[in-house]
Order: sequence, then C-alpha cells, then structure tokens
Amino acid sequence: IKKQDRLIIINYGFLGLPMFKKKLYIPKKKEKSLLNILHKIENNKRNAGFFQKKSQNNNK
Repeated sequence: IKKQDRLIIINYGFLGLPMFKKKLYIPKKKEKSLLNILHKIENNKRNAGFFQKKSQNNNK
C-alpha cells in the first residue's frame, strides 16, 4: 500500500442506520471531505433534535 493511499476506518454506527453499522475503509485523501459532511449531518441532527435516541453513537 502506498503511503498516500493509506486507509482509515470510519465506524458508521453513529448515523443510526442499521445498514451503516459496519466498518468502511476510506482512502486517506477522501477523509477530510467525508468527515466534513458527517460533521454537518451531526450538527443538523443535534440542532433539529432528530435521532436523539442515537446520540450515544458518536463518531469519536
């Protein structure tokens, strides 16, 4: 594996969707944009009070 192609693991369980309760391997170069999208989703859910019962499944 080339260094720039190093993979990271993101646990999608925090989205509260059963189909995402698995580990996906994301290319390092896509990590930043993906995390930005996920943080926006988390902020929207927090502000709207949506999926509050899933709030314990944080992506930290």
